[in-house]
Amino acid sequence: MRILLLVPTQCQTAAVSTHWADRVSAGAPTALAAGAVIAVGTSHGLCLVFETHEAMRYCLGDSRSGQQLGAVSCLDLSPDSTRGGSVFELRLRRSLGRRSAAARCLFSGSRGEVVTMEPLPTAEHPTHPLQPQMIVAMATMSKVIVVSARPQLRVLFTHPLEAGPIHVPLLDWQFVVIRVGSGVNMVDPVLTFARKSTVYFYQVCCPSEQAKFVPLQWVEFPFVIQNIKWMNSRTLALVDTQEKLHLWDVRGQQQLEAVAGEKACYESCLVSGGQLMLLGTRGLHVLTLRTWLERLEAHVRAGDFAAALRLAWSLYGERSAPMMGLQGSSGRRQAIIKERMLSLVDEWLEYCLRAASPEQLLSQAVPTCVQYLLDLGER
Repeated sequence: MRILLLVPTQCQTAAVSTHWADRVSAGAPTALAAGAVIAVGTSHGLCLVFETHEAMRYCLGDSRSGQQLGAVSCLDLSPDSTRGGSVFELRLRRSLGRRSAAARCLFSGSRGEVVTMEPLPTAEHPTHPLQPQMIVAMATMSKVIVVSARPQLRVLFTHPLEAGPIHVPLLDWQFVVIRVGSGVNMVDPVLTFARKSTVYFYQVCCPSEQAKFVPLQWVEFPFVIQNIKWMNSRTLALVDTQEKLHLWDVRGQQQLEAVAGEKACYESCLVSGGQLMLLGTRGLHVLTLRTWLERLEAHVRAGDFAAALRLAWSLYGERSAPMMGLQGSSGRRQAIIKERMLSLVDEWLEYCLRAASPEQLLSQAVPTCVQYLLDLGER
């Protein structure tokens, strides 16, 4: 039973690949950015901007700019993002009705070209002690560099990257709950970076005024990685060069699912609003994780009550991840799952009694149901 659920979107067909792309001679899609709008870069140097309901709003650029500059390799809707060479911070001001801007160089291209960058997203954690520092992670073809822009520009962290020139570096941030002691948890950002087949995880904490980078783990995968994005605080999505999407349970150190897709390229994978967006050659594909109830109900609709109970029991013991849709304390989550397991037992027995040959089905169902009831403490 699939964990990933494909979200229907018009961008899969006409919006990206045929109607508008052919109309403006845009070429194949090459890069993707999403926020209040969806922006798609193309091989002919154009940028197609769609509204959230997937109607195209703008076509930026023309055939002449495409011939001069080539394909769009990177897009970002954040005003302080840029591509390659030097990295600048742009501060926008408005005084007496007049707007002004001041630029400051954060990284000089003379020390190696920056090929990707990710600001630390603190909007959902405004009280975190790292929020005032305006932290930005950047990667060249030889190293990862993390700087803070406030109160003064300084380098916080560097890490070398070793791989051939065809393997580009990748970056992403995610706030996660990290257990630091018995009953003590902290919410800190984790910097994740990868190159070729290796992914590194570093916790960024702030015990004093200086941010501290603590290595958590590194994972060597049996495939070459082309994109990485966090789906949630426990699940990492990876796209390999063979066009497969892999879901990785970071805490459990196991692969949850692998899905084959169409050709995707660098900067064609992102997460927005909890949904994974993949830009392929024929359109935009949006996927989301199924909730725990949706995963159970998929087994029930297929008549596979044994699989539904196995999944529920693994969730009850917190051995399966992710538990999307479950909130509250561990005891509260277990109470919700137990209630659903008890109803699954009743539904399975009723399903057997309605069958043409109930005796055979009951002979398989009853021992399994009894064992789960005993495991749940139902005497």
